[in-house]
Amino acid sequence: MMDYLGRLILGLGLAGMLPSCGHGGQPPGPPSPTPTPWKCEIHAPWCDQVGQTCSTPDAPCVHNPTSDPNHCEFAPPCAPTPTPPPSDVFPVRFPKQDVVAYVRNSKYGNGLDSTLRIMGDPELCEQLHHVAVPSGDCHFDSDVWTGPYDGSLMRATYEGLVYAGARDGLTVPDHPLGPVWQYKSGTEFGRCHDQREGVLVSCDHFGSAFVDGRDDPQTPAFEGQPPWLVDQHDQFGPFSGFFMIPQVTPGAPAYVRACAPLSELSGPGDAAPKDSCGPWLLVDWR
Repeated sequence: MMDYLGRLILGLGLAGMLPSCGHGGQPPGPPSPTPTPWKCEIHAPWCDQVGQTCSTPDAPCVHNPTSDPNHCEFAPPCAPTPTPPPSDVFPVRFPKQDVVAYVRNSKYGNGLDSTLRIMGDPELCEQLHHVAVPSGDCHFDSDVWTGPYDGSLMRATYEGLVYAGARDGLTVPDHPLGPVWQYKSGTEFGRCHDQREGVLVSCDHFGSAFVDGRDDPQTPAFEGQPPWLVDQHDQFGPFSGFFMIPQVTPGAPAYVRACAPLSELSGPGDAAPKDSCGPWLLVDWR
C-alpha cells in the first residue's frame, strides 16, 4: 500500500516539473508578424503636414474627409479671387431691376447644358437679338459679345454677374456665380457634385459645353471654363458649371436640373419657382 502511494506521489511530482506544451499539447508557434501600416497611394503630401487646406496646381495635397482611416483623396482646389471685368466693358447694360431671371436646361451630348433667360426687358432683348421682342423674354446667346475679352468668356462673366444679382443701376457684385445642379432619385434629393460614394447620382466635368472647357475630375486642378467657376466648391470639389455630366447608379431612375445659385435651396417639388431651377430631366442615357 505504501509502495503504491509513494509511486503515485512521485509520479505527480515529476509531472509538475515537466514543461507545458500549450493548447492541445502542441508547442507555441512563431509570433504573429507586425502588420504593414497603411499608406496613401496618391503621390502628394498630406495637407495638414504642409500647412494647406486645399490644393493648388503647383502644390496639390491630399486629405481624408471620411471616417475611414485608410482613405485619402486630393483636397479640393483652392478658390482664387476672381476679378470680374468692369461693367462698362460689356456691350449691353445689365437687366432692369424688376426682370425675372430664370433657368432652362437641356441634354447636350452625354451631359446637360443650362441657359439663363430673362423676362420683362424688351429693350435689352432687342439689343441682344436685333429684333423687337415685345415680351422681353430672351436668352443671352448673341453676336454682341466681342471686344477686349474673349467673346464666350465675356458672355459667361456677364451671365455670372446676372446670376449673382447684377441689375441696371445697382452696384455690380464682387464675384460672378455659375448655375448649380440638383438631382433626385428615389427618396434622395440634393446638390449634384462629384460625390461618388454613398449617393445614387453624382455630377462632374463642370464648365462649358465645349469639350476643352470642361473640368477633368481626375486631376486636382480645375480646367473648366470660365475659370472663376472653381470659386464654388465644397469638400467634393467644384459643383458649378454651365455644363456638367451626370453619373447615375444603374437601375435607379435619376433626374437632374440646373438652378440659379442664389435659389439653390428650393425644394425637390416639380413646381419650383420659375426664377429658381429648370425642369427636371430624366437621365436615360449613358
